[in-house]
Amino acid sequence: MQGAPGEIQDSDAGALENIASKKIGGFKKQPSLVFVERSKEQDEPVPAFWHKQLSWNNDTYRSRFGHRYLSVHFVKQGENKYEKFEESLEPQITNWLDAYKETVSGQREHYPIEKIIFGYINLFRFSGDDFDLSQYFKVNFGTDVSYAEKGIGGLEITFSVSQPTHVMINIRVTPESPVSDDVVVTTRVEAHKVIEDECSFENDEKIMEIIGDMKESAKSVFFDLATDETHQIMGARYAQSTTQ
Repeated sequence: MQGAPGEIQDSDAGALENIASKKIGGFKKQPSLVFVERSKEQDEPVPAFWHKQLSWNNDTYRSRFGHRYLSVHFVKQGENKYEKFEESLEPQITNWLDAYKETVSGQREHYPIEKIIFGYINLFRFSGDDFDLSQYFKVNFGTDVSYAEKGIGGLEITFSVSQPTHVMINIRVTPESPVSDDVVVTTRVEAHKVIEDECSFENDEKIMEIIGDMKESAKSVFFDLATDETHQIMGARYAQSTTQ
């Protein structure tokens, strides 16, 4: 969640961390280095940015926040299977919104939200022998380079689709290591929504409603992009081969 540009309140991040620690607890500070160029004009609004990063629950969750900015992340650990948003990420977002509501209440309740982004990042490892990206995702790529005797060393594709919300898709293929023939495929699917109606960090119910719609958009695009073989790898219950 990115707020509209505005004056920096140095106390916001500290207050947010203090309140969130009481609601969630068990925070571990993650190293972060953020550079922000401040305008020479003291009264010029500053775009949203984060400069603090915390993790908790054995690094399963992570949050970034700072100047009119809040993001909450869930890092899947262990088995390859889908997790329900309602059981994993949603309660954590709600906790942080509650903390943010207390932080910006009163004189700063007008903090408007300018953009919300919701997405998924998935990482896969495949054998590099005769690797075919289209076997796992509905994407085709070809090239004719005479000097590429050992194949393509890396590939990155970015495109977007328009649904009720704008969805950006990025697929990156890289070697796992210089001494391995395996490849790593990283997919990033993000739904972006510019908030046109009035909405501030205090409007938690409206924010969660927007996030719910964006989640469905991002999920439907990824599920349609992935082949049935990928769904089986990820443990999707409705993969074709498991329902026939």
